[in-house]
Amino acid sequence: MRELKAVVELAAVLADSDTIQPQDLSLRGGAGSNDEKTNGISNESLRTQMATIVQSYLDAHNGNILQVAAKLQIGKSTIYRMVQNNEVRLR
Repeated sequence: MRELKAVVELAAVLADSDTIQPQDLSLRGGAGSNDEKTNGISNESLRTQMATIVQSYLDAHNGNILQVAAKLQIGKSTIYRMVQNNEVRLR
């Protein structure tokens, strides 16, 4: 269930419009190559998907960790840990 939430949140961030299209979802055939998928499901780990989502939000909010933590409903320490582990970057 958490992976599905992560995929939907990522699709919302990366969507070109206000509506999520099938190609915006990494669970569908529209995003990524077939080498990255098995039976239409992304082979990316939850950690990788989470880092992608957090990085997208950090970019959109000019690196404001407190805003991103509030938007994603995660602890700011989680984001600081991701920065420290080079999973995401403050740009």
